[in-house]
Amino acid sequence: MPSPPPHDALFKACFGQPDLARSELELVLPAEIQAHLDLPTLEVSPGSFVDEDLRHTHTDLLYRVKTRGGGDALVYLLMEHQSTFDARMPLRLLRYMVRIWDR
Repeated sequence: MPSPPPHDALFKACFGQPDLARSELELVLPAEIQAHLDLPTLEVSPGSFVDEDLRHTHTDLLYRVKTRGGGDALVYLLMEHQSTFDARMPLRLLRYMVRIWDR
Protein backbone atom coordinates (compact mmCIF):
# COMPACT_ATOMS: atom_id res chain seq x y z
CA MET A 1 0.00 0.00 0.00
CA PRO A 2 1.50 3.39 -0.98
CA SER A 3 2.14 5.94 1.74
CA PRO A 4 -0.39 8.76 2.10
CA PRO A 5 0.41 12.09 0.44
CA PRO A 6 2.13 14.70 2.66
CA HIS A 7 -0.93 16.97 2.70
CA ASP A 8 -2.97 14.10 4.14
CA ALA A 9 -0.58 13.65 7.05
CA LEU A 10 -0.45 17.39 7.77
CA PHE A 11 -4.24 17.80 7.59
CA LYS A 12 -4.87 14.84 9.88
CA ALA A 13 -2.07 15.78 12.29
CA CYS A 14 -3.57 19.23 12.74
CA PHE A 15 -7.30 18.65 12.53
CA GLY A 16 -7.14 15.19 14.07
CA GLN A 17 -6.58 16.96 17.39
CA PRO A 18 -10.03 17.88 18.76
CA ASP A 19 -8.80 21.12 20.36
CA LEU A 20 -7.35 22.40 17.08
CA ALA A 21 -10.37 21.24 15.10
CA ARG A 22 -12.70 22.91 17.59
CA SER A 23 -10.78 26.19 17.26
CA GLU A 24 -11.04 26.08 13.48
CA LEU A 25 -14.74 25.21 13.53
CA GLU A 26 -15.39 28.14 15.87
CA LEU A 27 -13.80 30.38 13.23
CA VAL A 28 -15.58 29.01 10.16
CA LEU A 29 -19.00 27.73 11.25
CA PRO A 30 -21.83 30.26 11.16
CA ALA A 31 -23.11 31.33 14.58
CA GLU A 32 -26.51 29.75 13.80
CA ILE A 33 -24.90 26.33 13.48
CA GLN A 34 -22.55 26.78 16.45
CA ALA A 35 -25.57 27.65 18.59
CA HIS A 36 -26.81 24.07 18.12
CA LEU A 37 -23.48 22.31 18.78
CA ASP A 38 -21.74 21.60 22.05
CA LEU A 39 -18.26 21.97 20.53
CA PRO A 40 -16.34 20.97 23.70
CA THR A 41 -17.71 17.43 23.11
CA LEU A 42 -16.13 17.21 19.62
CA GLU A 43 -14.35 13.91 18.96
CA VAL A 44 -12.73 12.42 15.86
CA SER A 45 -14.37 9.41 14.22
CA PRO A 46 -12.04 6.94 12.47
CA GLY A 47 -12.06 6.28 8.75
CA SER A 48 -12.09 8.01 5.39
CA PHE A 49 -14.95 8.29 2.92
CA VAL A 50 -13.04 9.63 -0.09
CA ASP A 51 -12.91 7.53 -3.26
CA GLU A 52 -9.73 5.45 -3.33
CA ASP A 53 -8.63 6.91 -6.68
CA LEU A 54 -8.97 10.49 -5.34
CA ARG A 55 -7.02 10.07 -2.10
CA HIS A 56 -3.94 11.67 -3.69
CA THR A 57 -5.82 14.99 -3.93
CA HIS A 58 -8.46 14.75 -1.18
CA THR A 59 -8.43 13.91 2.50
CA ASP A 60 -11.19 14.00 5.06
CA LEU A 61 -12.10 13.82 8.72
CA LEU A 62 -15.39 13.05 10.39
CA TYR A 63 -16.28 14.36 13.84
CA ARG A 64 -19.04 13.47 16.25
CA VAL A 65 -20.35 16.21 18.52
CA LYS A 66 -23.21 16.48 20.99
CA THR A 67 -25.96 18.96 20.23
CA ARG A 68 -27.25 21.40 22.80
CA GLY A 69 -30.54 19.51 22.60
CA GLY A 70 -28.87 16.29 23.81
CA GLY A 71 -28.56 14.54 20.45
CA ASP A 72 -25.56 13.74 18.26
CA ALA A 73 -24.38 15.50 15.12
CA LEU A 74 -21.70 14.74 12.57
CA VAL A 75 -19.33 17.34 11.13
CA TYR A 76 -17.46 16.35 7.97
CA LEU A 77 -14.33 18.16 6.74
CA LEU A 78 -13.09 17.49 3.23
CA MET A 79 -9.75 18.97 2.17
CA GLU A 80 -9.49 19.19 -1.59
CA HIS A 81 -6.31 19.89 -3.57
CA GLN A 82 -7.25 20.61 -7.16
CA SER A 83 -6.69 23.54 -9.46
CA THR A 84 -9.68 23.24 -11.78
CA PHE A 85 -13.44 23.37 -11.34
CA ASP A 86 -15.13 19.99 -10.99
CA ALA A 87 -18.82 20.03 -11.91
CA ARG A 88 -19.24 16.56 -10.38
CA MET A 89 -18.15 17.65 -6.90
CA PRO A 90 -21.74 17.81 -5.55
CA LEU A 91 -22.27 14.21 -6.68
CA ARG A 92 -19.02 13.10 -5.00
CA LEU A 93 -19.99 14.86 -1.78
CA LEU A 94 -23.35 13.10 -1.86
CA ARG A 95 -21.55 9.76 -2.31
CA TYR A 96 -19.35 10.52 0.72
CA MET A 97 -22.38 11.49 2.79
CA VAL A 98 -24.13 8.23 1.90
CA ARG A 99 -21.01 6.29 2.98
CA ILE A 100 -21.08 8.13 6.31
CA TRP A 101 -24.79 7.40 6.81
CA ASP A 102 -24.29 3.73 5.84
CA ARG A 103 -21.62 3.38 8.49
